[in-house]
Amino acid sequence: MRGTSISRRVLILTVCILFVLVAFSTFIAYVFYSDALVFKYEPGELDYARKSFFVILITAEVMVAIVLAVIASLYIDYLITKPVRSLTTVIDILSTEEDDKGSLQELMIKSGDEVEELYRSIVKYKEVTDERIRNAESDNWIEQHDYMTMLDNNELYDRRVKEYYPQMKHIFVACLKVLNAETLKEKLGAEAEECMLQKVAREMRRLASETAHAYRLDGDNFVLIFTEYNEKESRSLMDEWIARVGRLNREGDSFECRLVWGGAYAENDFKTADVRYRALAELERNIKGA
Repeated sequence: MRGTSISRRVLILTVCILFVLVAFSTFIAYVFYSDALVFKYEPGELDYARKSFFVILITAEVMVAIVLAVIASLYIDYLITKPVRSLTTVIDILSTEEDDKGSLQELMIKSGDEVEELYRSIVKYKEVTDERIRNAESDNWIEQHDYMTMLDNNELYDRRVKEYYPQMKHIFVACLKVLNAETLKEKLGAEAEECMLQKVAREMRRLASETAHAYRLDGDNFVLIFTEYNEKESRSLMDEWIARVGRLNREGDSFECRLVWGGAYAENDFKTADVRYRALAELERNIKGA
C-alpha cells in the first residue's frame, strides 16, 4: 500500500507549524496582555509592562520557531535526505557489473512514497536490462527461442529434456492449448490470432523463472514445466494463473478463446517424454469436456 506522498507530508507539517505558532502566540498574548490591562500602572509603568510583554512574546515565538525548525529538519532528513542518499548508493551498486544482493537488501527503501517507487523501478530496470544483456550476449539465444513470442522453443526443450530435467527430483509438465484459436483465425484473420498468442506468451513470461520453464513448441501448443513444486502446488498454481489470464478475445465475440490445460507429475526415476505424454492425454480430455 502506498503511503502519504512527500508533498502532502510537507503540507501537513507546515499546517501544524502554523497552528502551533498561532496557538502559542495567542495563548501568550492572552495571558500577559490581559494581566497588563488589569493592573493599574502609572504611565511609565504601563509602558514598561507593555514592553516586557512584547519581549516575552517575541522571545517565546522565536524559541518555538527554533524548536519547530529543528523538528522539521529531522523530519525532512528522515523522509527525503536519507532515502535519497540510500537511493544514490543503490544506483552505484546497480551500476557495477556484479550485483551485491546483500547490500541491496540492506538498503531497501520502505518509505511508502515516491522515493520507494523510484527505488523499485530502478531495481526492476536493472533486472530487465541484465536479462536483455545476457540474452544479447548468448550466441544461441535466438536459436533457442521462438521468434514471435520469445518463449523457449523446441531446441531448448529437447536440450533440457536430455541434460537438465533428468537431474531433477520431481517434475510437473503442463500442456496448454488455446480453445477456439482456429475459429478466431477464420473470423478475424491471422493477425488477430498472432496478437492472441502474443498475449498468452506475455503471461507465460511473467510466470517463468529458473524453476518454471515456458515453451511454445508449435502453433498454439504451449508447455510449462515446473521443477520446484509438488503436484498439488503445481496444479493450484496453474489454476490460479489460468483464472488470472482469463478470456483471450473480445467480450463481444460469439465465441470464447481461453487456455485449456492438462498436467502430469512425476518424481524420482522418470522420463520427461512420458510425463508430457500423460499431460497431453489429460489436455485432450479437458478439450473435449470444454
